[in-house]
Amino acid sequence: ISIAYYLYFKGHSNVQYLIMGWSLAILGYIMLALYNLGLPTLLNIFPYFYEFTIFFEAVLFSMALSNRLNKTKALEQAVKRNRVLTKELHHRIKNNMQFIISMYRLKLSSHITPTVEEKLIETENTIQAMSKTHEMLYAQDTLENIDTKEYFSELIRELKHSYDFSHITLHTRIDTTLDISQNIYCGIILNELLTNCIKHAFTSKGEIFVELACYHKKTYLRVRDTGKGFEKENTQGFGLMLIESMVKNDL
Repeated sequence: ISIAYYLYFKGHSNVQYLIMGWSLAILGYIMLALYNLGLPTLLNIFPYFYEFTIFFEAVLFSMALSNRLNKTKALEQAVKRNRVLTKELHHRIKNNMQFIISMYRLKLSSHITPTVEEKLIETENTIQAMSKTHEMLYAQDTLENIDTKEYFSELIRELKHSYDFSHITLHTRIDTTLDISQNIYCGIILNELLTNCIKHAFTSKGEIFVELACYHKKTYLRVRDTGKGFEKENTQGFGLMLIESMVKNDL
């Protein structure tokens, strides 16, 4: 009953039923003890007083439990509504990103050259890297996380639709998982690095290795290839600047 009073003063209103129930029960115990000692009590006037207190303790406890269950049910319904709204939000974000791609393609349709087409594909793939996260969140039951291995596989599948992979063997090893924001940033980084490899690394056949693993409580994303490499002064392109910015500022 001391704990019940403590909880009541902490703002848990439901506990008032427990306080009243325990108070009645304790009063019943006291009356019964005094009656057994031969002292005058309420049991001399009302023989069923002890049973009455136990009965009302059970009633009050049931009221407290019912009130708690009703609040829990209302909370569950609110959580379900929020999950539906969140899923719909992810769906709308994904659709809006697709709309952006279609809209700027339509606007630039009369000005598309091979160079512009190449840049459009790169931009589309970057947007797809973000869009794919929201698409996967909408499609699954849980909204807290997505499967990083599946996410990376989806991004690679999208890239294979955009570029010729016939001369490239791609190896992936995903041994850990990331949270949603990390997935988005690493997805964009993976997209940029793989695009660079595909476009610039190989003059003939080659291999690309993608690894995401955890060592000593740190997560490492590595992308390497067997291509010709590049000079250090050629690292000032927009893609690598974007990667550097996200690694330093976001990850």
